[in-house]
Amino acid sequence: MDKPRQYIVFNMDGEDYGIDISEAHEISRLKEVTIMEFPRAPDFVEGIISLRGEIVPAIDLRKKMGIEYKKRDKETRIIISKFDKKIIGIIVDNITKTIEFEPEEISLVPEGIKDINLKYVKFIGKKDTDIVTILDLREILNIQEENR
Repeated sequence: MDKPRQYIVFNMDGEDYGIDISEAHEISRLKEVTIMEFPRAPDFVEGIISLRGEIVPAIDLRKKMGIEYKKRDKETRIIISKFDKKIIGIIVDNITKTIEFEPEEISLVPEGIKDINLKYVKFIGKKDTDIVTILDLREILNIQEENR
């Protein structure tokens, strides 16, 4: 990474997470989207949505990452992401801001804290007092994963 990059930041369970803004196609309020159940889908797949005629799976990021359930409210959003020719809806608690990190403000996850629960983490971004866990959409979008 040799130039500044922008990230969409959202909060789950008191922690700030981010995804590269270039991987987000659009953001909608969840209440504006109808999610239809999809039989025998993994538990983190909430169902499917129709996005301008295209069928898109919608995943609950809390479930996918093993974070405790929180009731959805007016702040709940769905980020439509296009990545590696896949389109997916990612349900998050809220969108708090966008942030730009310079290359020197991004670091790998320290080896001492890596474990199976962090497999969706790509980098850690730190700017002033902001610490953002930057997620790896390649791992998150792997919906072939078996239920854990």
